[in-house]
Amino acid sequence: MIIGVILFAIATYISDSVGEMTLLVLPVLVCWLIEIINTAIEAVADAVSEEFDANIKIAKDLGSLAVLTGYVILAFVWGVVLYGKF
Repeated sequence: MIIGVILFAIATYISDSVGEMTLLVLPVLVCWLIEIINTAIEAVADAVSEEFDANIKIAKDLGSLAVLTGYVILAFVWGVVLYGKF
């Protein structure tokens, strides 16, 4: 969350246009949304059963994969924009 706030500040500083700022900020917001959904998945899974269940493990793993994918996309977008600037 703190890194997202820092990225917002950096995006404000380095953006040349509203479109570029949107391109930098949108992946941060999407990652926050994915994190919220992943937390909800984990909370529901834990409420259903504290014992090991293969299906619950798959649900948690896929939620974590979604978070990782979001951060990879965020890094790619930021990398492309920063590469074009420097």
